[in-house]
Amino acid sequence: MPSIPSAYRADCRGSQSKEPRAAGRRRVARFRIEMNERTLRPGALYSRLRQTAHKLSRLAHVDVRRGGGGLMRDIEALHGELHGIREEIAQLRQRGDAQDARLGQVSATLDRAAAHVRGLNGVFRGDYYQRQQVPTSTEYWSRYNVTLHHQFSSIEDSLRQLEFRNQQYPGYIDLLPVCGKDGMAVLDYGCGPGHDLVGFAHYSRPKRLVGVDISPISLAEAEHRLRFHGAAAELVQVDYGNHDLPFEAASFDYIHCSGVLMCLQDPIWLLREFYRLLKPGGELRLMVYNYDSIWLHLYVAFVVQIENGLYADLPTRVAFTRTTDGEDCPINPPWRPEEMLVLGREAGFEPEFLGAAISLWELHVLPRRHIACLYPNLPSESRAFLMNLRLDATGIPWHNGHRAGIDGCFRFCRSADGNVHPQGLSR
Repeated sequence: MPSIPSAYRADCRGSQSKEPRAAGRRRVARFRIEMNERTLRPGALYSRLRQTAHKLSRLAHVDVRRGGGGLMRDIEALHGELHGIREEIAQLRQRGDAQDARLGQVSATLDRAAAHVRGLNGVFRGDYYQRQQVPTSTEYWSRYNVTLHHQFSSIEDSLRQLEFRNQQYPGYIDLLPVCGKDGMAVLDYGCGPGHDLVGFAHYSRPKRLVGVDISPISLAEAEHRLRFHGAAAELVQVDYGNHDLPFEAASFDYIHCSGVLMCLQDPIWLLREFYRLLKPGGELRLMVYNYDSIWLHLYVAFVVQIENGLYADLPTRVAFTRTTDGEDCPINPPWRPEEMLVLGREAGFEPEFLGAAISLWELHVLPRRHIACLYPNLPSESRAFLMNLRLDATGIPWHNGHRAGIDGCFRFCRSADGNVHPQGLSR
């Protein structure tokens, strides 16, 4: 679940408050304007500094589209140029050459330029179009999780982080609740560092609580966190792609699976395993990224691809995958609600689309929807989506009777008659 777009983190495993990647170009533009407006005294030093500013601007506007390899070479070249200018300034100071009264101003400008170049390694990270070293899912989700490996210090800290997550996505906790599971056997598949495990333990009294994840690091963090709550939970590590879970058939009353199914190459196999594990009348609730969302049709299709020129030669659905959990996340496509319903029926469930939770980030970019529709190169599907939105009294956008948010939530029920659907056990 993306808390803020990965494109707005210099490193998706780092702080959530890093400056926007797209803002790199705006910073460069401002830097260039400052240089052009400054009435610098003629001289080789100023000329070189102006040339460096121009190269910074070109780097942001051109090389990012050429790919990561060329980008990294240009960054190294700029490091060398700035180092040379810095050495020249140092030599002038050593000689006591005071003929240039604005030497300090040049030095300060150089420091800003050097800081910007250092930032480019994070601002424009990797090759956007040819990801040659994509990590495995286990590697990726061990390096990056929804708490960014926050070290919890108390029950209050743990609950505060859970509440913060819920506040980032209005409607989420209502669609995938953690309360009301008293006396149930509950499985949280893809539990990560334990957000919802903590929720189930604190707001319900399940008779059995199980967390499953592919990351040993996240499971260790969940175990540490649960200790603050005095909660007992079985934590099980599984291999990515191995959907034969070590539990008896009809073991669980309720299965929770948030933000996981879209990360699988063939999710039908996991859904069939969930069907096997649920008791008759049991319920699976899951969240996957929603195609019918502000995130896809406004943020990706307009802000990312048109305004910022990133991934402009990729289909919007593909570009979407680079903007949520990190540009090097192995797989995380958006799903249309009807696609998920077909998948649920194929696995033997009685599926229902409950609606979507919307992110605060989507609400942040929402006012740009009309500007987006003025651009002729906005995909016609996205234009129609944005033009047909309806806002409720709180300003939340709705599409086809549901919030137009990124978190599509579903309820898949197993029939209470006890019969196993033939497809539910097929392998």
